[in-house]
Amino acid sequence: ILAAVGEGNIKLVEQLLANGADDANSQNKAGCSARFIAISQGRANIAALLRDSGAVLSPEDEELA
Repeated sequence: ILAAVGEGNIKLVEQLLANGADDANSQNKAGCSARFIAISQGRANIAALLRDSGAVLSPEDEELA
């Protein structure tokens, strides 16, 4: 899901979430959540999709914000 978010591929993010193939709260090696990545890249539509799928911001996100 992290790669799809980074690419801005909302259709793939939707598919991954719908199929249960990935977790909305996935984090990269630095601890940044998929939702934080979407927000930081200005991808509000993906950030909202992740939020609606139960994604939360991680403590690491709060430190980076």
